[in-house]
Amino acid sequence: MRVVTGSTTGVVKVLQLESKKALGYVAVTGSRSPVVCLGWGPQLSNDSTVPDSVVAGTADGTISVVAVSGEKPAVLVQRQWQATTPTEKPIFCSKLSEDGLVLVVSTEGRIGVMDLSPDGLHCAEADAGKGSGKGSGKGKGKGKGKGKGKGKTSNDADDDADEYVMLAGVRVLGRPDPTTRFASVAKVRGPVGAAVMSPEEGVMRIATGGQKNDVRVTDLATGETVWIAQNMPKDPRTRIKPGVWVTGIAWLPRDPTMLVASSSYGWTRVYDLAAEDRRPVWTETFPESLSTCTAVGGASWIVLVGDKTGNLFKLDTEASARRMYGKLRGLSASVRSIDSHKGGLPLVASGGLDRHLHVHDLRSRKTILKIYHKSKIAAILFSPEGIPSRAGAAEGAAGSDDEYEYYYDDDENDAAKTVEAIDSTLRDEHGNRITDNALWEELSSASNDEYEYEYDDDDDDDDDDESDNSEATTRKRGADGSEAPASKRAKHS
Repeated sequence: MRVVTGSTTGVVKVLQLESKKALGYVAVTGSRSPVVCLGWGPQLSNDSTVPDSVVAGTADGTISVVAVSGEKPAVLVQRQWQATTPTEKPIFCSKLSEDGLVLVVSTEGRIGVMDLSPDGLHCAEADAGKGSGKGSGKGKGKGKGKGKGKGKTSNDADDDADEYVMLAGVRVLGRPDPTTRFASVAKVRGPVGAAVMSPEEGVMRIATGGQKNDVRVTDLATGETVWIAQNMPKDPRTRIKPGVWVTGIAWLPRDPTMLVASSSYGWTRVYDLAAEDRRPVWTETFPESLSTCTAVGGASWIVLVGDKTGNLFKLDTEASARRMYGKLRGLSASVRSIDSHKGGLPLVASGGLDRHLHVHDLRSRKTILKIYHKSKIAAILFSPEGIPSRAGAAEGAAGSDDEYEYYYDDDENDAAKTVEAIDSTLRDEHGNRITDNALWEELSSASNDEYEYEYDDDDDDDDDDESDNSEATTRKRGADGSEAPASKRAKHS
């Protein structure tokens, strides 16, 4: 299994989980500008089950296609994003088609298509201004040619450029320019701090949001905004509306009309696009938490939310059981990116400012792997290798007992230890598979632990140490509080 990361130093790195080593890395920009977005790119080989390229965007506006299937990653195509302001930068990038079309969203709300194919397959014709052909009437404009006839002129070419064309199901204002390889799609309200495409096949919709900019959904096939979230009403005591600063958005794969958004103001909301009310159908608030990113745990209702203090919360958004399970342990600094295994395994990769890549088991919330990354992680992609043995993730999502019995290629991945570690985390002390319901009942039935487990943090470890020390001090004193004799203190120590 592989995880592709983008760092704050402008490096794209490929990590192999079985060996806990980096297979290689490549710098996508010479200015060490941080990678701000990372998405899967066009398929380079005939094997469609294993992604072999990524699209990376950096803060200086460089959009690159990087091959990640070889022994060492390599930059194949690189173009510069044409920013309209000094602060504009890409915030989202993902492939639209296998022949090099890439969708890019900027922090200013500009949505466009870039042609990153090596030979510019989708660009406008360079000789579109030359006139040709014969017809009735006199030619107008700057087109060449004598006599009668209406040739295609440069003015006509400008009119054609203003016409909308469909590229990969997206309405584009003219074909990409041969020089910039860019064509505009739409302009949404900014600033944009998070954007994500709908996972529904054949539906070209994108959800965006940012600071003082609530979630909105734009249909790329028409270029129009089809849905805008409505904020919660004012607090009856303070008469102040909740703040809006969207930092993470995720679509729920079980229901394409449901999406989740998290905010720097500490709330996570679930929206139903099919409902008449555009307010959230469920809100979970985290005390003193500044959310930074959001991801969906595979093909399920599980949602993961990271914050600036190293917390990684696990929530269940299913209508019949909406609640927070707890936290995934091990992170010690701000979480910048989360991605789950798309092949059906209950694994999630996360990373941020603590310079480590963390791989957790979604069922038990335990840390399976922790790999030192050397640089701060800004973006993560979890490759879907190691699919379930039972007809893929679709059958695994149904909740069968064999959901997580999966294959590994022994010739490629010497993964005995990793497989054993993953399998052991999915079983209890009796060797039975652990389920979400069983885990929740066990934790909620424990005395005085129902809410402590929900909002527990790493600082509690220090509190436990202090309580242990105070207990030891109590044992060293007598029943009346006087200090015990030296012999007894030595015996206790």
